[in-house]
Amino acid sequence: MEEEEELITNKLIKKLDRLKKDKEQILQQVEQEEELLTNTLHKKLQKLKNEKLMIESQLEQDKKYIINRLQRQYELVVAEKKYVAYFIMI
Repeated sequence: MEEEEELITNKLIKKLDRLKKDKEQILQQVEQEEELLTNTLHKKLQKLKNEKLMIESQLEQDKKYIINRLQRQYELVVAEKKYVAYFIMI
């Protein structure tokens, strides 16, 4: 009877050890996957930040171009207005 109990106890201890090892492996895998996911997300975030900066820069350049173009058009209209007003007075 005692031998049987010892056998059962030894089997249970071995099974418990195996389960502990399995648990450790699973924990390591989860940690690796978390690290990989974190690195991937960090890279994507950095890429989005860079894209945002490029878009903002392009927007600023477009804005300056439009302002300059409108300023030139305005100056042309003012010059034409003066030109027409001059000839009306003659």
